Amino acid sequence: MKLDEKGSGVASVSTLYTGSQQETRDGVVHYLKPEEQRKWLYEQVKAPPFEISKYDFVQKKDRVPSITENLELSLTKCATMSGKRMFVSPNLMSKWTYAPHQKEQRLTDVVRKSAFLDVDTVEIEVPVGYAVEYLPREVSHKSPFGEYKAAVKVDGQRVTYIRTMQMHKGRFKPDDYAKLVEFFNNVIKADAEQAVFVKNVP
Repeated sequence: MKLDEKGSGVASVSTLYTGSQQETRDGVVHYLKPEEQRKWLYEQVKAPPFEISKYDFVQKKDRVPSITENLELSLTKCATMSGKRMFVSPNLMSKWTYAPHQKEQRLTDVVRKSAFLDVDTVEIEVPVGYAVEYLPREVSHKSPFGEYKAAVKVDGQRVTYIRTMQMHKGRFKPDDYAKLVEFFNNVIKADAEQAVFVKNVP
């Protein structure tokens, strides 16, 4: 994604889906008309205010079927401007928002019926003249339910964000429920982190 000095940007997004996520998009490709596909994408894409410039789906019928979803987006307010500072959320499209309520005592097992692995790499180009003031620290969270990692690096005007989230399936003891709540709350907090850039004023 390339940002301008108003905090808007343009982004090229390419996402590879396999497993059950591929199955959902297989139905979109084969059973929805183009205008319905575009409407579906507007409902599915979680990002700052955006317009879809163009899109396509590339399907491969290999031993492990896959669909690559390609998007060209125009985004507004993907960075927040405050004086000479620019606040950027490196996690552009995959923020986790759900955590179950904490209970004083859970009596039944926790059952997760599906597993997944999501890996995101986001590259953001900030305008010339802006320098790093703050970067989120690298984080790693582990629980019986899964593992999360996120790191942000800067090279000149280019910000690179890499996020990995893996969730396991299985049956877990009631006592582990608090660990699930804590894990999701940690992910929500990490996903909301912002990098701060400051404009060098001569």
